[in-house]
Amino acid sequence: MDENEIENMQSTLRAFAARVEAEMRRIKVENKMQHYANKLEQSNQDLQDFAYIASHDLKEPLRKINILGEMLEESLETFNDKQKKIITHMINGANRMNYLVDDLLQLGLIKTKPTTLVELDLNKVVSAALEELDLQIIETNARIDVEDLPTLKVDKVYIQQLFNNLIGNAIKYKDPSHSPIITICAKKNLQNIWEFKIADNGIGFDEKYAEKIFKPFERLHNHETYGGTGMGLSICKKIIERHNGTLTAKSSIGNGTTFTFTIPQE
Repeated sequence: MDENEIENMQSTLRAFAARVEAEMRRIKVENKMQHYANKLEQSNQDLQDFAYIASHDLKEPLRKINILGEMLEESLETFNDKQKKIITHMINGANRMNYLVDDLLQLGLIKTKPTTLVELDLNKVVSAALEELDLQIIETNARIDVEDLPTLKVDKVYIQQLFNNLIGNAIKYKDPSHSPIITICAKKNLQNIWEFKIADNGIGFDEKYAEKIFKPFERLHNHETYGGTGMGLSICKKIIERHNGTLTAKSSIGNGTTFTFTIPQE
């Protein structure tokens, strides 16, 4: 075997060894990715299980508190004003905790439950939201201006909840000096990403809190004045993230708020 043959053989062996090493690295990476995928799947299942158990274990005592409160309410005439106030606070607190548990469960499911994308006319989604919010719209004399919206592939349940929450939020935080005016519009950019805006003329907020409002339990106003659990915008943000989009807010005190969210399409 001459030197050229030896050199060719060595070159072939080196190339073979390099391919073997590359294949081993690939297998190692795939195994690691599968390991992480399995752990993530287990974590998601654990989160769903925890959310279900927590909601059940928390709701049972709340149900008993509500029953007790209803029984006491039937005998309010036998209590003095201070006792009546305590009973009312107890019932309201139990109801608020019940809503909070529901929102926690919803947030946990949004984080873990797979999305089911279907072609959906978002004009119909907004119409359904306005029908759901009919009483609030009448009570506040709100005007909602809706431009023509697209038909997109989205998760029907989640997107309905998104519009319900954002429109309801705009009505809730109205300026007491005038009726709410809410505008809803959408446009598509060159990257085939739809950008939606829901703008209102409400009380607004200091924009330095624009990130804080999307965190769970964070509130800029006390719940006595503005009801709710402080979870609505967290749920909205998670819904949009599950659609590979973004949700942001621009506002200033006394000048209303504009929520902008994006939904990419293939």
